[in-house]
Amino acid sequence: MAHEVKNPINAIVLHLQLLQNKLQQDDPETRRHMDIIGDEIHRLDRVVQILVDFTRPQDLRLEDLDLRSVLDSVAVLATPDAARHKVRIVQDLPNQRTRGLIR
Repeated sequence: MAHEVKNPINAIVLHLQLLQNKLQQDDPETRRHMDIIGDEIHRLDRVVQILVDFTRPQDLRLEDLDLRSVLDSVAVLATPDAARHKVRIVQDLPNQRTRGLIR
């Protein structure tokens, strides 16, 4: 899909550059419109590239993680919303801090 979007974008950029070279006018209004068109085309191209990058598989990296600190962070974030709904978050975790491998 990205290929089908990028090809027309590239063609539009090419033809915009050709038009800019042919016009070579000092009319600031015409130049401003062409600059806006160019900027928006490049913005579309960046959006498509972000989508392409998002869909690419990422290399996973396994690492040791303190699950207690993860749960503490989640509890801190969730507590205000939970309280608004009259829910209390209770953590019942072992006293000993252990490190485990997340897979």
